Amino acid sequence: MSNKKLAGIIAGCTIAIIVAILLIIFPPGRPLTPSSTTYTLSVSVSPSGAGSVSPSGGEYESGAQVTLTVSPASGYTFDHWSGSASGTTSTITITMDSAKSLTANFRSTPTPTPTSITIALDYFGVRNTHWISQVGGQTEAKIQLVVLIRDEQKNLATFTIPQEGVDGFGMDFFQVNALKDYRDPKVFTGTATGSLTFSIAAYNVNKGPITKAQIDAISKWTGADFSAIKDLIPDKEFVGSCWHTWSASENFGVGSDYTLDDGNLKVWLRVGSNQAMPDPVPRPVLKPNVEIVGKLPTDVRARTEWVYNEKPFTFTVTNHESFEFPIYWHLETDSNPGNEINWWIYPTEGELSISGGGSKTITYPYWFWTPGTYMWKYVAEYPKGNPVASWDGTLTVAR
Repeated sequence: MSNKKLAGIIAGCTIAIIVAILLIIFPPGRPLTPSSTTYTLSVSVSPSGAGSVSPSGGEYESGAQVTLTVSPASGYTFDHWSGSASGTTSTITITMDSAKSLTANFRSTPTPTPTSITIALDYFGVRNTHWISQVGGQTEAKIQLVVLIRDEQKNLATFTIPQEGVDGFGMDFFQVNALKDYRDPKVFTGTATGSLTFSIAAYNVNKGPITKAQIDAISKWTGADFSAIKDLIPDKEFVGSCWHTWSASENFGVGSDYTLDDGNLKVWLRVGSNQAMPDPVPRPVLKPNVEIVGKLPTDVRARTEWVYNEKPFTFTVTNHESFEFPIYWHLETDSNPGNEINWWIYPTEGELSISGGGSKTITYPYWFWTPGTYMWKYVAEYPKGNPVASWDGTLTVAR
């Protein structure tokens, strides 16, 4: 047998062996690449019907990230995960590196029990700051309050105080009124469920308008649904609002009195039950926004033809506000003091600009022709012509 024929036989046998091996490894119908591994995700809810989980399970490739979110049914609250996952967050992400079995555990939410509530609003105060200018040439504003009382389920009461507005509110920054002057201080008697929210807003009905869009913005800002009483709210200048929420765990605030304050509106109220109420709130004593205090000299004597006998007269003005504004002052007296001394003329009125929380002390010398006892009064004004504080003293001028 020739070498050439022998080489051909060997080559043919080699090819046959290779083909046989390939047929064993990859039989007909089998893919050339192996299939990916998958794992089963099983999800359950406990107790049954207390809620749902999305997604609710399925087959996932190895390494897949699956995000699960729970949704409680009415009357239930999500509590925790158990099984192949743990934690108390309502949304979790797991990695499918093996078969997983999870349970979303819920707990029943107790049905709130209605609680007997009585709310009394004793006093309210409104601040008239520099940003409320005089209205139509008038120095008075006319304030109307809108009150909303609601629990977790519904509005319990809505009303205005008073319907026509509060007269007599001038440019004296802050004025406190007793609710009994306008209506019964007990503004609500009934039951509350889940939570209790008291909201109150003040408007200057002599100035406007305020748009309904602004009312919606105020509702969003305060968290109180003023849209429910939009028709009651005057289309006028918004002054301020304040509110408070009590939960059932706080017994809805029953048995205590409260002061709510947003800077421009302040209210004093009590929360009690049908059987017992806290004592009425004493009339609030407010710190004045502007204070003026004088100091009279002693041993004041009438002048002679050649000697003035002038004495220093001092007063201090304090600004209790947080912002700077001009404060006008003037002297009122029945003594007709002389204020020209050695050709210098000292004023009996003027204007001071005082920073928030600051004070200024002014000293001017005066003299007198006629002995006697005289009234001496320093007056602070803002704006000019509107007295906001004063100080009175008695001056004795000897011969």
